[in-house]
Amino acid sequence: MIESALSSELCNATSFPKLTLTASISYATDMSSPNCMELIRGSRKVITGNARGSLTIVDLDASGSSEADMPAYSHIKIHDQHITCMKMLRRGSYLISGDRLGCFKACSLGLNNEIKEQASIVPSSAAARGLALSPGETKLVTAHDDKLLIMTDLGRGTPERSIEAHGSEVLTVDWSPSKSLIVSGGKDRILKLFDPRGGRLLHSLIYHRNSINVAKFHPRLEHLFVSSGKDQAIKIFDLRMLRELATLRGHNAEVLDVSWHPHVDTILSSCDAQGRVFLWKSPSEAPCDFGLTKDDSPILKTVFLADGASLASVSNDRIIRLWNIDW
Repeated sequence: MIESALSSELCNATSFPKLTLTASISYATDMSSPNCMELIRGSRKVITGNARGSLTIVDLDASGSSEADMPAYSHIKIHDQHITCMKMLRRGSYLISGDRLGCFKACSLGLNNEIKEQASIVPSSAAARGLALSPGETKLVTAHDDKLLIMTDLGRGTPERSIEAHGSEVLTVDWSPSKSLIVSGGKDRILKLFDPRGGRLLHSLIYHRNSINVAKFHPRLEHLFVSSGKDQAIKIFDLRMLRELATLRGHNAEVLDVSWHPHVDTILSSCDAQGRVFLWKSPSEAPCDFGLTKDDSPILKTVFLADGASLASVSNDRIIRLWNIDW
């Protein structure tokens, strides 16, 4: 069973949270669908990347304001191609984003929503599908369509190592926040664990029946990670036993993203290609609640806000929805 930490502030052992839609924010000025979204640390702002290579910062509070001098978003084209993945650094207001040309951009985010490109890294010409940072944020690992994981030293900006990781496109990668361990997944349906120090394959886990879109380590419980994808099942794994701990079922479409709650170890969110966002409380294998977009537009990404009381989702209809979590 997954232990619960910090749950006394937000829920008790028997409570099951519910989702309530509180705001819908239409923001895309160039009429291009977003592909990814990250929470900007220390704020109630999110940043999205879209199919035209643009980054957009959306202030979730300002969006409901009528004040003319408080813009809801800032918008800048930073890539030449479709942005496919992004990650905020844990220290400072910096973002790394990747595109279909295999190019990664490092940008700084200012207090007044300025976005400035700081560096460009091209570890591969194959499309980027995912990225993750080492615990010290000195190394970058990227996932690509050419079956490779590529390790890059951020200080030098040069690739250090290529790992032929999968039998087809690699769609997701994550780096343990506390261990020298990388997890990846892709179209070959296999989860793989690697030692980033030498690129050695440690274990292969064959539990999914279709492409794996997402694999993420737990931010606090170092022995857990979650995965999901086209087979609609969300699976939680225990690294101590190298086996599946739970399978969460409720989606009837391809799962596009899964996120861990920032404070309550047992809570997760997920979203799918039918426009549903789910809230889960493990080890229960049925969802606590779900929300739905009006036109079934695929929800591509969910992020919990820092206080853990709200959840933001972004969908193909170019709308960010803000959901309140009622305990």
